[in-house]
Amino acid sequence: MQRYFKTGKGDYGEGDVFVGVTSPETRSIANKYQNLSFDQIKILLNDEIHECRSTALTILVEQFKKADETQKKAIQDFYLENLDRVNNWDLVDTSAHYLVGELHETDEALFDRLSSSDNMWHRRVAMESTYHTIKKGNLVPAIRMASKLVTNTEDLMHKVVGWMLREVGKQDKKVLVKFLNENLDTISRTTLSYCTEKMTSGERAKWREKRQVAHQNKQASD
Repeated sequence: MQRYFKTGKGDYGEGDVFVGVTSPETRSIANKYQNLSFDQIKILLNDEIHECRSTALTILVEQFKKADETQKKAIQDFYLENLDRVNNWDLVDTSAHYLVGELHETDEALFDRLSSSDNMWHRRVAMESTYHTIKKGNLVPAIRMASKLVTNTEDLMHKVVGWMLREVGKQDKKVLVKFLNENLDTISRTTLSYCTEKMTSGERAKWREKRQVAHQNKQASD
């Protein structure tokens, strides 16, 4: 697990500690203790052990699903106050779109801050959380975040931008095609590969060729 999540020196997960608790076991524990208070959840979030933080976030998501509007606001505030503890890709991906995804429709300033952060995990939250609005058919937040984050250099950002764009394409291929045409000179190979995954092999090959030409033209102009 520690190799898989890149916990070595200089890696994105440097210093993260795993003890080998499986995801089904984590969910079982979270279900048993789903009524923990914020104070108790914070203890788990502050633990160096990855599975403790994962359990804390699973509990928050389950509480959020059953919460009324007042309780949801409290959970969202707590999550954002402790966002620095959401510090690996799986922790982001299992929590962000559930807990703060709906805020894309009411608080653009929040995601402008997150998407401009030096903290890669905050930027990943800004992008991954658009999954909530994509599933509702609102593609605007995803395109807005992808436009800001498509030039990020980290591989994990290339992947999440491509993943969300692929989901956009499932809803409306024309929106995805428009984004690609407007960003071919900056989009990474990884992002392009992810977001065109559901296209035919011929279409994917054509986009790869168009991207290569666009990048070459940009380099020449620079």
